[in-house]
Amino acid sequence: MLTFGGVRSLEILKGTVLVAPVLDGAGLKSADLCGAIVFDPDPLASRVAKAAEGAFQAARHQTGPVAWQELTAIPIVNQTLEREEIVAATDGATPVRLRRIALFED
Repeated sequence: MLTFGGVRSLEILKGTVLVAPVLDGAGLKSADLCGAIVFDPDPLASRVAKAAEGAFQAARHQTGPVAWQELTAIPIVNQTLEREEIVAATDGATPVRLRRIALFED
């Protein structure tokens, strides 16, 4: 589990697999989450709700489904996690990929 509270810029999240991250109060305004996989029925609303106020710009991203086969083809996931572990840590939420659709303006 990762905790990012108070972090200003999280460019390290680009393309990552976020299994049960704790982003409460995180400054995600300049975070590039393009390609990140999250487990959440409404990941954009959740990022807005959990990040520092005004820090995550949902309009810069869209979501798309990720098949379990695609997820388990990622080497770090395949080598370190079992599907059952992911399901337990995410309460069975479906994996989705975030894609950045707008440029950063700040």
